[in-house]
Amino acid sequence: MWKVKIHPGKSQALLIGRRRDSGDGNINIDGVDVEWKQEAKYLGIILDKQLTWRKQVQTSINKAKAVTSKLYPLLNRQSHMSIRNKLLLIKTIIRPALTYGSTSWGYASECHLKRLQATENKIRRMAVDAPWFVREI
Repeated sequence: MWKVKIHPGKSQALLIGRRRDSGDGNINIDGVDVEWKQEAKYLGIILDKQLTWRKQVQTSINKAKAVTSKLYPLLNRQSHMSIRNKLLLIKTIIRPALTYGSTSWGYASECHLKRLQATENKIRRMAVDAPWFVREI
């Protein structure tokens, strides 16, 4: 009916839940066994077995840090760019790297969400040359 072809080599099986047993059953697509995984990546979002989102949040933080390092000449304390433009760069380039897929992992635990906020606050403090004890800019 739908004429959808599934590529068995790109397919992964993931059993989500609190149970300790992994998938013992065999899933077969066109005669090829699908491998059971502890975590899988789907559309750039890392899903783990218990949906803790820990690895997804860490990946988002790493991506934001990588983008920040590339923009460092524009965002650093000695840059002659205005604070308004620095904050605009952060909002348009770095924040999307931090929040990609947040509609799916937006209900992650508070500690993971705080890590994301702390990362953005650190980048903002660097851009406006604020002291370490300033929480939000």
